[in-house]
Amino acid sequence: MNVSIFAFLTLVFWLFNVNLIIILFALSMWAFILLVAGFLDYLRFSRKAKLLRSLEDENIPYTDFTPSDWIESEYVRLLNREYDYKRVVVEKDANRYEETVDYFTIWAHQIKTPISAISLVAENMPDDDNRVDIKNAVTDINDYVDMVLNFLRLDSEVNDLVFDKVDMDYVVKQLLRKFSSQFIGRGINIVYESKPISIVTDEKWISFILGQLLSNALKYSKKGSITIELTEDHVSIKDQGIGISAEDLPRIFEKGYTGYNGRTHKKSTGIGLYLVKRACDLINFNVKIESELGKGTNATIFFEKEDLDVRD
Repeated sequence: MNVSIFAFLTLVFWLFNVNLIIILFALSMWAFILLVAGFLDYLRFSRKAKLLRSLEDENIPYTDFTPSDWIESEYVRLLNREYDYKRVVVEKDANRYEETVDYFTIWAHQIKTPISAISLVAENMPDDDNRVDIKNAVTDINDYVDMVLNFLRLDSEVNDLVFDKVDMDYVVKQLLRKFSSQFIGRGINIVYESKPISIVTDEKWISFILGQLLSNALKYSKKGSITIELTEDHVSIKDQGIGISAEDLPRIFEKGYTGYNGRTHKKSTGIGLYLVKRACDLINFNVKIESELGKGTNATIFFEKEDLDVRD
């Protein structure tokens, strides 16, 4: 716009035979004033841009930003309104999530009572086959209840992690005792060499992880044996079951992905290995699944070594 005005005034001055020196002097003064005004405007712009970039760290629109005109005031008003709306929505979602967790926590504790009653009834049944079947079903129900609770806890902002020295041999033996009826009922042998190995981790989560892997090994094994190997660096569970196809392996940790086995055998929920991966990330462990269709699966949990403060 200024260039157009310069050109227009130069034409007018020229038509009225104004001295060229006067024209150049006037244009020079005008250009100087424009440069000073532009520089000051740029400084104000830079300060505002820097202040706006700082909002990314604060994550809120309420700052010392002072609108310079009505348009900027409207922008700030709209941003503040959107922020207030978002805050209300986030608080409602958080409250709803807490209520859901509380409900399922109560439900899990309540449902364990009839589960225990069913287990006691099964113990007194004269028919051995029915007793084993019912005990296996009770074990599965308990696993599903624990899976629901741990699924909710993983997304909770508050976790109950307790890192301590955990006797892994004890954890493995507890799981073998838990699944003993299923080993017996399915006729599957267990190969495990007891070793006095302790690691620093959360006992509840490592027990959940190994329990899920052992449950999967049993679920997809019809015969043979399941081998558990415990070392200072890792624990692995190897079965001789149906295995996992090569095309499914890259996606086994995705939530809800069941793959070929899930579609064929109708047993997979697509949640178990997803929770295993999430739980391993939570306690800073690595999980690796190696498998070949028809030749079994080897699931390994690698222990991460870190300097952690633990209780003696």
